[in-house]
Amino acid sequence: TEELELQKAIQLQHQQYAELFQRAPAFICILKGADHTFEMVNEEFKRLKSGIDFIGRRAKDVFPEMAGQGYIELLDSVYRTGLSFQGSEIQMQLDPEGNGRLFTVYTNFSFQAYRNIGGNIEGVFVFGTDVT
Repeated sequence: TEELELQKAIQLQHQQYAELFQRAPAFICILKGADHTFEMVNEEFKRLKSGIDFIGRRAKDVFPEMAGQGYIELLDSVYRTGLSFQGSEIQMQLDPEGNGRLFTVYTNFSFQAYRNIGGNIEGVFVFGTDVT
């Protein structure tokens, strides 16, 4: 019974963390691998691109408008080197409806590598806020 209670406590804690992640007042996602495949996104992140199922898709495919803006290259650098990137009031051109109409937004954001238990970089954690 003690082991069962411990498992329940761990499960409850995981549920609480997942709820905090989803409800955070910032856009957050977890990208996995060198191709930056979406593993997790929160509700605020989903507002960046309406009607998209992010999970399992590459960042460059979900946000083709980012080509030439330097963000995919920043993700590549963070993934390759493990060095975090933080930007303040950075301008982005987004196509939230996927109809080719770009909107300018300003964001504060950070890209941070995350590592597996062996210490190898597994992906990039993205955290940001719209400060437009």
